[in-house]
Amino acid sequence: MTSHARDPRLLCAATCAALVTLGSTALAQPQPPEPTQPPAPPPAAQPAPVPTSPAPGDPPPPAAPPPAAEPPAAQPPAAKVEAGYGKEKKPIAGWDKGFYIRSEDGNFLLKIGVRGQTLFTYKIPAVSRDAAIGSSNEAQFSIPRARIALEGHMFTPNLWYKLEADFAKGLPNLKDVVIDYAVVPKWFHLRFGQWKVPFSRQNITSDFEFQFVDRTITQAAFNLDREIGVAINNFYERSPVFEYALGFFNGTGTGSSITADATVDSETHKGSISNAKLTNVPKRPHPTIIARVGYNHGDVKGYGEHDFDGGDPRFGVAASTMIDFHADSKAPGMVRGEADFIFKAYGFSANMAGYLRSVQATDEGATTYDT
Repeated sequence: MTSHARDPRLLCAATCAALVTLGSTALAQPQPPEPTQPPAPPPAAQPAPVPTSPAPGDPPPPAAPPPAAEPPAAQPPAAKVEAGYGKEKKPIAGWDKGFYIRSEDGNFLLKIGVRGQTLFTYKIPAVSRDAAIGSSNEAQFSIPRARIALEGHMFTPNLWYKLEADFAKGLPNLKDVVIDYAVVPKWFHLRFGQWKVPFSRQNITSDFEFQFVDRTITQAAFNLDREIGVAINNFYERSPVFEYALGFFNGTGTGSSITADATVDSETHKGSISNAKLTNVPKRPHPTIIARVGYNHGDVKGYGEHDFDGGDPRFGVAASTMIDFHADSKAPGMVRGEADFIFKAYGFSANMAGYLRSVQATDEGATTYDT
């Protein structure tokens, strides 16, 4: 009997080959597509319930809840307002050597100043051979000055103005009304109105900047105080290094006059006035030219007689001239000149001035003289 031995390696290889053949056949067969689910139809709209009237005796149906409140709509941000022409401006007020109001852009400024002076005088009559025995002394109070001033600039810092009035003597008196426009700032200004003429340092200096109570007697003898006119200048009152002024004025001062019709009763000797008119326009103007030049050293405040600030030596020197033309035969022409000087150092101050005047002869035979 013959037996055949089987090789296990051959059996394993045949088995593997059969499995590979079956796997390849299965992969080669097409797979059927998976069935797709149709989209679900939208839910049918439910009909709104028809309200029915409750039967008698039934409780009332519950009330429907109120609708929820909608959130408020967002407000647009407020527009930002900036300062400038055509837009809102916020005025600024404060105190700087006086009350002031100015615009936010700096183009408008108003300073309000109030000044007053009270004076007590005690007079002792001079003793002479002709004086009556028993002459009594006199003592009295007075208010020489009670003023209000408005000062500042408008539309531009280059357009300066000032208005000042005095109420001290029972009747309002206009002192200054002036406009000064800086064509070239600090170099060429055009000024018109009524103000203190640029003649002599003490005349230009304010009453409240004196060392003594009042001005010297030379002020009344040689000066015109305030005048109506026009001038070119470089704001000499602020004491620039080089100062100048050249103006043309009426030459008659600012004293007001009253024209009226007066009637006197011959029996009672009492009079009455009618048709009164107050004016500051002179009947006969005396055209007057006034010029002034000066030099200031060390940032000196040349138009204040005191030296409250102190500091190193400073000084100012200037000269002025006033030419009053011979306008008519009844009033003489006049030429006046002066030179002045002020010195300040460490709280000490001193000033001096010299004056010269020449009066021309008139057609009526007045003589010419110099003082």
